[in-house]
Amino acid sequence: MPKVSIITVVYNGEKELENTILSVIRQTYDNLEYIIVDGGSTDNTINIIKKYANKISYWISEPDKGIYDAMNKGIDVANGEWLLFRNCGDYFSSLSDIARVFENTNYNDYDVIYGDAIVWDKYGFKKEKPEIQKFNRYGVMPVWHPSTFVRTSLHKKIKFDLKYKLAADHNFIINCKWSGIKFKYIPIILSIFNIGDGASVKGQIKSRKEHFYIYGGDANRWNLFIFNIQLLKVNMVLYLRRYIPDAVMRMRRKMQGRVIWKENYTINDMISNALSRT
Repeated sequence: MPKVSIITVVYNGEKELENTILSVIRQTYDNLEYIIVDGGSTDNTINIIKKYANKISYWISEPDKGIYDAMNKGIDVANGEWLLFRNCGDYFSSLSDIARVFENTNYNDYDVIYGDAIVWDKYGFKKEKPEIQKFNRYGVMPVWHPSTFVRTSLHKKIKFDLKYKLAADHNFIINCKWSGIKFKYIPIILSIFNIGDGASVKGQIKSRKEHFYIYGGDANRWNLFIFNIQLLKVNMVLYLRRYIPDAVMRMRRKMQGRVIWKENYTINDMISNALSRT
C-alpha cells in the first residue's frame, strides 16, 4: 500500500479544525502521513494541533503569503507517494475513504486520481460528480480539489502559482490536463465541503478574472471589453441574490437536486456520521 500524505492548511480555524483532524487520523488506512500547515493563528488553533500532536507527522505555524503558499509548504515536506489536501472545514465522507482508493489497487499509469464529493451550503446538500465527468464547462474547476489525490513527485515539480490568489488549484489542474498528465476517475465520495463559503465563492469577481488569464485570455482591448460585460452580468446576479428570500433559494436548490436540510438532520449530523462510519 503506497504511503499517502494528507495536508491540512489552516488559519484561525478553531471552530472546524478538530473535526477535520479526526476525519484524517481515524482513517482505517495504515500508511498515512499527516501534515498541518498553520498560517500563524491567533485563536485556539495551535492548542488543538498540540492536542493531537502524537498523531501528526509534521506541523508548523508561521505567517504565509496566502493559502497557496501554505499549501506549497505542505508539498515541500510531503514524503508520501500520493498527497491530498484536507483543509480546515473539509472532511472525508467516511473513515474508509482512503482505504477504498488504495487498498488492492495499482495506479502506476496515473498521476492524478479524482472522485466524487458531497457539497453543501446553508440550504442543503448533494452528491456531485466532478465537472470533468459531466459537462466540462469552460471556466469551471474540472475536479473537486478536496477529492483529488496527486502524485507527490508531480506536485513537487509543479507547485501552485502564487500569482493566483483564488484559482491556483484550478490553474494546476488545467495545466496538468493540457500537458497530457494521466487522470483516473474513481466513483467514490472522498470529501464533504461547503460549496457556498469558500474564498473563491466570496471573491467571485476576482476569481473570474484569474480564470480569464488561466484559459489564455490576453489583455487586448476587445477581449477585456467582452470580459468586463460578463463581469457586469455576474455583479448583477450577485447583487440581486442578496434580496432573494431563503425560501425561494431553498426551492431553487431542491429543483437542482439538492436535499434540503431538515430540522432533525444538519451538517453537524453529517460530519458526526462521517467521523464514525466505515
